[in-house]
Amino acid sequence: MRKVVEPVEDMIVLLSLHDITPANEDDIVRTYDLLTGLGIDSLTLLVTPFYGLKKTNCFVKGSFFSEFLLSLDLEISLHGYSHFAKSGVSYEFSNLTTEKMTARLKDGISLIKQGFAKRPVGFIPPMWESPHRLTKAVRDVGLD
Repeated sequence: MRKVVEPVEDMIVLLSLHDITPANEDDIVRTYDLLTGLGIDSLTLLVTPFYGLKKTNCFVKGSFFSEFLLSLDLEISLHGYSHFAKSGVSYEFSNLTTEKMTARLKDGISLIKQGFAKRPVGFIPPMWESPHRLTKAVRDVGLD
């Protein structure tokens, strides 16, 4: 894992747009348009590649939405695999073993690579909640 610390200037805000998935396409485009209208054109897209465990919420390489997101030239990070556990709770990784966490992370990376032809640069868990053991799994798959 790379150790990079980049200081930011005073009055700089680090912004991420969550739950990037085809299910939220209209809201994402509208939000991006509002942000760019305010002069904000640099942010991280937190992509959930298999949102709600539904195939219709996967990114397809070459689709209009995938190509639109790629054209923005923004940083892409993994935001869970499906955002939900099979039980329906939003804390996707809470009750998983380390092995299952690692498998979900690898599957999420693979789906992002299929949909965008690039690897995500980082990871933010859904709801920003996760067991401590997830940190090691994230590092083991090469994400920050």
